[in-house]
Amino acid sequence: MEKNILKPSLRFKGFTDTWEQRKLGDVCDVLTGGEAPNDCIRTMSPQGEYKYPIFSNGLGMNALWGFSKTYIVSVPAITFSSIGTLGYPELRNPYFTPIIRLKVIIPKDSSYDIGFVKNAVSLSDFSNNASGIPNINAKAVKDIELKISKNSDEQKMIGNLFNQVDSLITLHQRKYEKLQNIKKAPA
Repeated sequence: MEKNILKPSLRFKGFTDTWEQRKLGDVCDVLTGGEAPNDCIRTMSPQGEYKYPIFSNGLGMNALWGFSKTYIVSVPAITFSSIGTLGYPELRNPYFTPIIRLKVIIPKDSSYDIGFVKNAVSLSDFSNNASGIPNINAKAVKDIELKISKNSDEQKMIGNLFNQVDSLITLHQRKYEKLQNIKKAPA
């Protein structure tokens, strides 16, 4: 495959290497969730042996479906809603099970920073869906074009920066929601 070479204009100091345009499937493995495991409970918090989260399609912790005694994914990964609300990648800690066509993206090797890949995937456009219920299959996910720095240190710096920005946005959203609730309270 011929790679499209890119040179970003805004960079961290000291980084000048060109970037590449690569397909997600070239740099990451993509898994698809299936049925819920038999050894599971539908609850919002772990209970005894049922300590491994099960995630379905959805955003953030709204994707939490339940807990299981077992898990399928044992490394840090990105989950990606592939039906209904498309996109919106989420970083997930190890030891969870994906279900209901939830896509799981795992970098193939340590030269790809997971935070950087998450941000690159979040920049993708998913509006080209012609179906009644928005969905995207594993092949289409693998074909997503990413702009990738070849330098793992640069990837880490970019991944960390956007992780901090996401955390700040979440913090301000929570503050906003609290203020909205105060505003709605009877006087």
